[in-house]
Amino acid sequence: MEKLAADKFGRIGEIIPEDVLSILVHDPFNPIKDKMIVAYQDQDGIFRYASIENCSGDEKPSSFLSIDIGETEMKQVQLLDILFFPLFRTKDSQNRGAVSLFVGERSQEHTSGESDKNSESFINDDKKFARDLKEIFDDVRKKLEGNYKLLKHEEKSWLKFVRRMLFTWHPDKNPGFEDKATEVVKFIQNEVERIEKGLPPDNDRSYSDFGNFREDFFRDCNDSAREQRYERHNYYQHFQRQRNQEDFEQNYDFQWNVPPSFKTNNLEAARLCLEVAKSHLKASKDNLNAGHNMVAAYMCRMVVEMCVKSVELTCTRTYTKTHDIKQIIVSLPEMEIKEDLLVAWRENVPNILKNYSDIFYKGLNRYTGEDPREFFQLHQGEIKEGIKQVDRDFVNICEDHLLKFENNC
Repeated sequence: MEKLAADKFGRIGEIIPEDVLSILVHDPFNPIKDKMIVAYQDQDGIFRYASIENCSGDEKPSSFLSIDIGETEMKQVQLLDILFFPLFRTKDSQNRGAVSLFVGERSQEHTSGESDKNSESFINDDKKFARDLKEIFDDVRKKLEGNYKLLKHEEKSWLKFVRRMLFTWHPDKNPGFEDKATEVVKFIQNEVERIEKGLPPDNDRSYSDFGNFREDFFRDCNDSAREQRYERHNYYQHFQRQRNQEDFEQNYDFQWNVPPSFKTNNLEAARLCLEVAKSHLKASKDNLNAGHNMVAAYMCRMVVEMCVKSVELTCTRTYTKTHDIKQIIVSLPEMEIKEDLLVAWRENVPNILKNYSDIFYKGLNRYTGEDPREFFQLHQGEIKEGIKQVDRDFVNICEDHLLKFENNC
C-alpha cells in the first residue's frame, strides 16, 4: 500500500498556491512526458495540480491530451490549458531533491563569489537568448504563423497561444535579458497584427510600436507579467533561504518536480472575510424584516460564500474567485471543518439559497413571466430558516476555526 501511495502525487486536483503560480513556465513548446505533474487551468481560471497521462511527447500546443485532475475519469484538455513547473530534478538518486530554478535570477548572497555546496542544483538555461535577434525573430514568426493556421478558427485558443508566447519572452519574466526580451515582445505584438490581417512578412518593418491593435489584450498580458515579477522575486528569496535546511528536500515534492509553497495562509484577510460575512448576515435579517425577501436571500447566500472563503484563507494566501461553494469546500485540504462544511452545505442550506445565479437572476435569465420578487415573497419561511441555519452552521463554526489559527500566532 505504501508503494502505491508513493507512485502517485498526493495533491492531484488541489488548488495551486498563489506564490507558486508566479513561477510557472508558460512556454507552449515545453517538453512533456507521461506522469509529469503540471498546472491545469480550469474553466473558472483556477490552477490545479494535474498529471499528464498517455502522451506521446510529440504534441503541439493545439493538441489535446489526457490529464488526471483527481476526478473519476481522465479529462481531455488542450495543451494550451496547462503550464509547467520550473524545477528540475537530477537523475542521480543520491541527489534526488536537487532542482534548478529561476533562469537568470540569483540573489546577492549567491552572486558575490561565495561558494555554495548546493549551487549545482541551479542550472543556467538562457539558450533562447544566445541567438541574435534575427534568428529569434525567424523562430518566433514560424511558430506564430504555424499555430495561427491551426487555431485561426478558435480565437480563444489562439489568444491563449499568443499570451503564452508573450509570457515566455516578456522582460519581466527574463531578468538579465530585458533589452532583448523587450524587442522580442514588440516583434510578437506586431506579428500577431500582421498575421491576423493576412499581410506578408516585412523584414524592413519597424517594431517599435504596435499601435492600438488588441491594445487591451496586450496591456493585460503586460500588467500580469509585471505583477508576477514581484511575487516571483519574493518566492526565489524564500527558496534560497530555506533550501539548505536539512529537512527541506524531505518536506516537499521534489521527486515530482513540484516546487514548495511558502505562503500558507492570510489570517488578516480571513478575519476580514468573516467580519464581512457577519455584516451580510445582519443585512439579511434586516431586509427580511423589512419585506425585501429577494435581497435577504441574496445576502444570506453571500454569508455562506464569505465564511467558506474565510476558511480557505487559513490555508492559502488568496481565496478562489468562484461562486461555486461546493467546489471551494471540496478543494480545501483535509481538516476537521471540511466535512462539517460539506454536511452543512448539503443538508442544512435550503435549495432556494444554494445557487447564486438563481437568486440574482431569478426569472430574468430566461423570461417566463415569473416575477422574482413574488417568488421570494412566497418562500419567506425558507429564507428565514436558512438564515438561522447559516448563522449556526457557517458563521459560528468558521469563527471557532479562525480563532484556533489566530490564537496560535
